[in-house]
Amino acid sequence: MRFFENISKGVDPQRPAWIPFLDSLAAGMEGCSLEEMLHDPTLWANAVPRAARLVSADAVAIGFMPGLCAAAFDTDRLEPWNDTLLESLLETAHRLVEIEHPVRDVIVAISGPATLALRVLNSAPDRSALDELKPGLVKTLEKLCACRPDMVVLDEYLEQEMIVATPDFRRFCNTLKNVTGYFNVALGLRVSGYERAEDAVRDLGILKIDHLLLGASADGNTPSLTPEFLGMTRDSGWKSLGLPVVAGLQPEGLESPGLHCYYTSAGQDTYAERLRLIGAALTSRM
Repeated sequence: MRFFENISKGVDPQRPAWIPFLDSLAAGMEGCSLEEMLHDPTLWANAVPRAARLVSADAVAIGFMPGLCAAAFDTDRLEPWNDTLLESLLETAHRLVEIEHPVRDVIVAISGPATLALRVLNSAPDRSALDELKPGLVKTLEKLCACRPDMVVLDEYLEQEMIVATPDFRRFCNTLKNVTGYFNVALGLRVSGYERAEDAVRDLGILKIDHLLLGASADGNTPSLTPEFLGMTRDSGWKSLGLPVVAGLQPEGLESPGLHCYYTSAGQDTYAERLRLIGAALTSRM
């Protein structure tokens, strides 16, 4: 099922998609460390699809580790793609698009600007920090979008009560949206570490990014999937919502007119049997 391709064409998906984050599981299945796999694009591009097939994932999603790109930007703000890890991510994305289309969507995460500002510049994502990060992040995004994934996700961990719903941050995100729009690639935002999901959904709507993925909150909780919560998400301007399936929770139906919902992992997940059961439960509802 091509979930985001269907959304881009105005076609309602048949059911909520299952999009777990499998980099760590894939490395374990290959008998290597995560670090080793992340620096080997051939291994990375072959291992994650195998894990995706095992758990009946509807998309291949890579890079969902909020600080993944921090070292690259710390080494070289202007040309971070020369870092071996970021270079591997770009090459892996290119290979996955060739391998997985048209069977599955390909989704690639990169560290978001707020996370980079904190981890690289030890700064809030204010205008000065964003201006310093802008050239390298925009060019990195261009290179990634040239690979033609279905979606690029800005992966943010909101540490230390970080505030990102500001006019400066919105303008920066609008620049990034212009880049992805030029390549006809969807742009998503994943947030973890928030205090209340309701506040995050409402406040971050100002950024006008179409697709929101919720990671784990600061206390590890996930939102209650009430009609009111889903309706508020839709009314805040989001077109799709990714929700983490936490331990012990079986996925239930997500129905809210005008909002496309799907399931993700709260983070990198290595429990293959549980992931497989969730995937089987979702695909059986087609």
